[in-house]
Amino acid sequence: MTKLTSKAEGTFAIAPTPFHEDGRIDDKSIDRLTDFYA
Repeated sequence: MTKLTSKAEGTFAIAPTPFHEDGRIDDKSIDRLTDFYA
């Protein structure tokens, strides 16, 4: 993993992790968010 240093510049999008009501990670929503942010 790349370390974030003081040389980092630009904008970094922080994506939320979507969950189902029962606590499982919502993979379909992650796919949609990835498309949105890309």
